[in-house]
Amino acid sequence: MSDSVDQCEKPPGTVIKQVPPPESRVKKNRTIYLVINRKSPPKVALPDLSGSDDFQVYCDYLKRLNIECIVKDRVYHGRLEPNTILHFYYEGRKITASQLKRGVEVPRGATLEFVITERQTNTVPIPNLICTGYAEAEFVITNSQLAVGAVYGGVDDPGTAYVYRQEPAYLEGKQVPIGTQINLYIQQNRPENCPAGEGFLPEEEDR
Repeated sequence: MSDSVDQCEKPPGTVIKQVPPPESRVKKNRTIYLVINRKSPPKVALPDLSGSDDFQVYCDYLKRLNIECIVKDRVYHGRLEPNTILHFYYEGRKITASQLKRGVEVPRGATLEFVITERQTNTVPIPNLICTGYAEAEFVITNSQLAVGAVYGGVDDPGTAYVYRQEPAYLEGKQVPIGTQINLYIQQNRPENCPAGEGFLPEEEDR
């Protein structure tokens, strides 16, 4: 028996080859030699991040060492380029750039979980909802990564109502955190002084 073979895609101890081959006719008490997959895969020294801390570049290199990469988390960072590696984990153990310089080994076939940067901001602009229909306002708020807050106004049919006030108020260039609630004040009739063609017109008025 020899366990010198290392095939990551097969379980440890799997028979890879036998001599004589299957279906051979042999004499009684003949010795059968087996080549099996190693029970303990060899260790691989991980490269440090000085060559490149870009996630895709680093993982392309690791794949040639039979190391798998997955993204565990993305963290907003205003200075670093997107997809920059901050650190990663192996079996729950956090591994940093300084540790890599001192030397880190993992078994071939290991999976590393990376935390990388992104440039998406955590704020979005406030939409201008005045003079829009209530249904349109809900749609715009949701698609702006915001949330509909309290709705004020005694109306018979919210589906044909209009927004005449909002909190926070619209201000060009103003940003609010993602998920901020927008409170709406609605009324049944279209507000005065709304520009012609502005906003959503309920079906009854379209006709």
